[in-house]
Amino acid sequence: MTPWAVVLLVTLLPACGLISGATGQSSDYEPLGCRDRQMCCSGRDSSCVVSEFHPNSIIEDLDTNRTIRCYCDESCLTLGDCCHDLRSYCGVQDCIVSAWGNWSTCSSACGVGKMSRRRQVLQEASNGGRLCPALLQSRACFNTECTKRHEYREVAALLPAVFGTARHNNDSKDIRHNLLLRYPKDPAEESSREYCSFFQITKAAKRCQLETWSSIFKDSVRVCVECQKGAMKNNLGFRCKGQGLLNTETRWSAMLANGCHGKWILTSRELDCRCPQSDSQSFIFV
Repeated sequence: MTPWAVVLLVTLLPACGLISGATGQSSDYEPLGCRDRQMCCSGRDSSCVVSEFHPNSIIEDLDTNRTIRCYCDESCLTLGDCCHDLRSYCGVQDCIVSAWGNWSTCSSACGVGKMSRRRQVLQEASNGGRLCPALLQSRACFNTECTKRHEYREVAALLPAVFGTARHNNDSKDIRHNLLLRYPKDPAEESSREYCSFFQITKAAKRCQLETWSSIFKDSVRVCVECQKGAMKNNLGFRCKGQGLLNTETRWSAMLANGCHGKWILTSRELDCRCPQSDSQSFIFV
């Protein structure tokens, strides 16, 4: 190698050391960003772009791989092509929430219920930041602490009042009924009295209209339901299942009418009464 060639090689080495890789990017080069262009755009805006050539690239070569492009609009947070200083310069802030609180008590002490827990927003999202996640969680729960005070959770099963006479058709001929008369009855049963409950319908399924006798179940209709001795349950304290509590919304279901069910409110109760069997708005507890 000639002396003049050695001198030329030594002269070029420092300049070559400034080039990094095939792109010709300086090792200490920092690309332009939103602050340099003073851009912060809302939504999706393709014109909100920072574009430049690497400082040591050959301008005549229009290869797109030598071009830096980044965006300063909110959409880039989803697409992942934001400029490096978008968050700091444009004030992008993700939503921040607290840890979950404790689970609430079960909504039902008798049977299936629901419990929930919440968390709070510590800082709202701003300038396109990540939105807040769900703040409420719910899950099912089940309890078995069933007492008389939970009778309003029972579902009343109903039939037209005309079926009430069938309970007494075989009182004198049914051998099982006659055999039971030989045994002393529970004092609570002896003291129990038949009664009528008056309800106002608050909700009824549309399928109730498919049967003639159940078509009476409509919103705001008042019905009379008779609790006869044959329907009283000894495990419920010799009362009818689903009798409800005064001024409390409970549930009912019409027997022999598939899909006919709904809600009602007990408005009053009378002892030793009979619902008119000829009345289409009279029923019996099953």
